[in-house]
Amino acid sequence: MILGVLAIFCIPVCTAGSSVTTITRVSVQGSYSHHAELSSQSGSGLVGYSEDTEGVRGNITYEKTFQAGAGAGVRSSRTMSFNSSKGGSMNSREEVITHTCNEEGTATARAGSALEVTNASVSSHAGAGNTSLRYDIRIHGTNGTSSQAAGSARTHIDVAERSGTGTTSYEEVTSVDGLFTIEKDISYGKQGVTPTATGVAAAGTCR
Repeated sequence: MILGVLAIFCIPVCTAGSSVTTITRVSVQGSYSHHAELSSQSGSGLVGYSEDTEGVRGNITYEKTFQAGAGAGVRSSRTMSFNSSKGGSMNSREEVITHTCNEEGTATARAGSALEVTNASVSSHAGAGNTSLRYDIRIHGTNGTSSQAAGSARTHIDVAERSGTGTTSYEEVTSVDGLFTIEKDISYGKQGVTPTATGVAAAGTCR
C-alpha cells in the first residue's frame, strides 16, 4: 500500500495502425487521481473516451484495463472502492462517445456517469465502435453488493441522429443522492437505442 499522493495521467491518441493498452492497479491510503482521454478517427467514424477520477483523504483501491486501436474502437473495464477518512471524498466522471458521418447522415451517441461519494464500491465497463456504444455501471457500498454507497451518482445517455428522411434524438438521465445502490446498462446501435435497464435502491432521492 502507498501512503501519500499518487497521480496518473494517460492520454492516448490513436493513429492509423496504432493501438494502446494500459493496465492500472493501485492501493493507496491518502489521495489518488487518474486522467485518461482518447480520440480515435477511422474513415467516417470517430470514437472517444474520457475519465477523471480523484480521491482525497481515504482508503482507495483502483484497477483498470484500457484498450484502444484505430478502426477497432475502445474498451475500458475498471473497479474501484473508496472509504473516507477525515472528511475525504472521491469524485469520478467517465464518458464514451461514438460519431458517424457518411452519405446516409450523421449519428452521435454518448454515455457515462458522474459520482461523488464518501463510501462506495464501483465497477464500470465502456466500449464503442464506429456505429455502436455500450456502457454499464454498478455502485454499492464497500461491505458487499447488498450494502449501500454514500454520496451521489448520475448516469446518462444522449443520442442524436440525422438523415435524409428525418431526425431522432434521445436523452435519459438517472440520479441518486443519499444512501444507495444503482445498476445501469446502456447500449446503442446503428438502428437506434436498445432499451436501457436501471436498478436503483436509495434512501434519499432518485430522479
